[in-house]
Amino acid sequence: MRKKTLIAVGVVVAAAVAYAGYAVAASSSDPSATCDPPSYDGTNLTLHCVVPQVTNTVTQTDTVTQTDTTTETATVTATETHTQTETATVTQTVPGPTVTSTVTPPPPFAPGESHNATDTGYAGDGLTATDLTPVAGAVTYGTGFNGQTITRKAYSNTVTITGNNITIKDCSLTYGGLDTFGFRLAGTNDRVDHCTITSPAGQSMYEPIFFNPGTAGGVASFNNVSRGAQAVTTYGNSVTIVDNYTHDTSTASDPTQHPVGIEVYGGTGILIKNNRIVDDNPYDAPINVAPWGPYKVQGLTVEGNFLDNGQSIILLDNQDGTAPCSATAPVGDCLVNTRILGNAMGGHQCTDPVYCFGLYHPSLNYERRPYVETETDLAANPTAVLWPTTGPDVNKWAENSDLTPNRDGQTVIPT
Repeated sequence: MRKKTLIAVGVVVAAAVAYAGYAVAASSSDPSATCDPPSYDGTNLTLHCVVPQVTNTVTQTDTVTQTDTTTETATVTATETHTQTETATVTQTVPGPTVTSTVTPPPPFAPGESHNATDTGYAGDGLTATDLTPVAGAVTYGTGFNGQTITRKAYSNTVTITGNNITIKDCSLTYGGLDTFGFRLAGTNDRVDHCTITSPAGQSMYEPIFFNPGTAGGVASFNNVSRGAQAVTTYGNSVTIVDNYTHDTSTASDPTQHPVGIEVYGGTGILIKNNRIVDDNPYDAPINVAPWGPYKVQGLTVEGNFLDNGQSIILLDNQDGTAPCSATAPVGDCLVNTRILGNAMGGHQCTDPVYCFGLYHPSLNYERRPYVETETDLAANPTAVLWPTTGPDVNKWAENSDLTPNRDGQTVIPT
């Protein structure tokens, strides 16, 4: 509480009396004061005045009360010198000023926690569906579109990008059915940005965003992806999947699928960062890392995301059947240099006793790869997984207030 400096109300009382022939008068500088008739005992002249209490009101959240006592002495000159003493008590009730305090909550632990439908897709750039121009049928952007940015389109079928340095921005793509693709990126340095990608009600899309084998430098950023069996799948090199919101995975058009958030089936130098990925399905995982067929996954970083639902949050499963890789041991270079850093994880895993592992299941590590704490440890054993449990890069549980126990803020220990 701030200190308040209050100014006391001063009362000055002057008296002039005469006795045995002197004039008698009483006065006060405060017009509200009332004074008794003066009395004289032969030696001292006494005058008693009372000043009413004064209440000053100031807008203030809290109340401060102060009592000031003022003692004043007035000297009257006559044949005799009479000394008069007056004590006035003034009480002030002064409410303090109104203070409005705006409390800003701490930021989410992982940047991906804050993403939603308002800051991704075309809505994230302040657009509505009426700002988009409909495009009928499948579309291919080849080398004739190199270096171009195509904006504000409403697609209704597959969009294939085979040229280089092409950006599709502020768009929608609504398509669904068995084995359907949304965006297929097959060139170099192509990007899909701020697009809303979904299927019609009652349908699902097989692959909403798909990075072909051999593509390089592709980017998927700030997209709102829903009703896909997989939101994003990549086989490409140097692929960046950043600041997307993926949710409401679905297999409505193909119940044989196992829906996941992001699949990493191949590629080198892959970054999955600051996304909100909610599997919304009791099976598989928000992040599925599974080198497939002859493809390898080398140098994957999963950082700053919010990840929730599925059987387990991170699935690590080498399915590269070529030598020296195998499906039973972490040998060779099929899955190396994997980093799981600073993610927020929900604990809403499925609880089916046949197919699931229960709540708070952070990782399913088929080859039992060791988890290590530092880059030095990873350099010494590249087939391990860097998953710190101390220091600034730990993963933490978040958004679990509806679960028992609630582990929000606790460090995630990999399984």
